[in-house]
Amino acid sequence: LHGGRGAGRVLVARGARVLLDRALPEPPVSPEAHWGPLPDLLPALVDQPEPVTAVVVRVDETGGEILLAGPDARPVVTEQVEGREYLVHKVRSGGWSHLNQSTTAMQERVEESWRRNTAQVAERVDRHVADSGASVLLVAGDPRARSRLIDALGERGASIAVQLEGGGTGGDDLAAAVAEALRDVVTSTRLAV
Repeated sequence: LHGGRGAGRVLVARGARVLLDRALPEPPVSPEAHWGPLPDLLPALVDQPEPVTAVVVRVDETGGEILLAGPDARPVVTEQVEGREYLVHKVRSGGWSHLNQSTTAMQERVEESWRRNTAQVAERVDRHVADSGASVLLVAGDPRARSRLIDALGERGASIAVQLEGGGTGGDDLAAAVAEALRDVVTSTRLAV
């Protein structure tokens, strides 16, 4: 049944008695009514949002921020991971400076700092994925940092990782990107089933 103001309702009755009366968060795609010995509850089940727990991580060269998103898709910060390596900015190269061995060594040390900081974040992310039983890991941030993180994750974390193109700035931007990614995950799961 269509509830009018952006909501819906599922009613199941037998004789004069209501056996089920459930509000829906959104109206059904098409209002339906069925009469028969058994209720047709499949459309109501398909329209219900599935509870999905997600670990969300925003990563950069210095560390990362780990968040947890429940069925409401609003991410909540659970941990801030600051890398122990502080040499994270490369020296500009070009001209004659690219031949300088000290510049090359500095660039390599910076990249090694990035890898170590990412490894620290990956270790914490893997722990959060295991502890929460998350079905998806959403990775936001700089594209290179995202790739490094996914490469550093354990098998389970890497297998459920999805890169977010948006949401790197946090707040509503991140919440919208997480909500969209969770809808995509639920849709993919339903299609697979």
